[in-house]
Amino acid sequence: MGREAARKRFELIYAPLAALFLTRHVSTWTFRKPRSWRRRLGEAWSGAKRADFAGAIHSILMGAETTEASEVEFGGEFPLEEIRAVVSGKEAFADARLLDLMADANRSRFESPSEEGLTREELALIIHEG
Repeated sequence: MGREAARKRFELIYAPLAALFLTRHVSTWTFRKPRSWRRRLGEAWSGAKRADFAGAIHSILMGAETTEASEVEFGGEFPLEEIRAVVSGKEAFADARLLDLMADANRSRFESPSEEGLTREELALIIHEG
């Protein structure tokens, strides 16, 4: 990519996209949620049946799942419509990864309409560096 094309990409797409998040605060956190005893014992039992006693003991003692969550705390909702407006008509300057992430973020809301906070795909779009 030439210098002029890189400048256009920055001016027309990435600078306006970055500006969308100057007034929005996105928080991401990770938490460990203990699995139920019933699930832990079930995993331990299946491990014991396979003669995997170390795995069975591990299932009982280390019974936690890690979950990640993200949300826009203040400044509005996730700006997918504004992102589309910025990129619309300038797709030639956008890299393919950005276009794929936009499609994924759009699809994620249809697949998980009741999901609280940001979807994993929306977060990937925020983090993307062109």
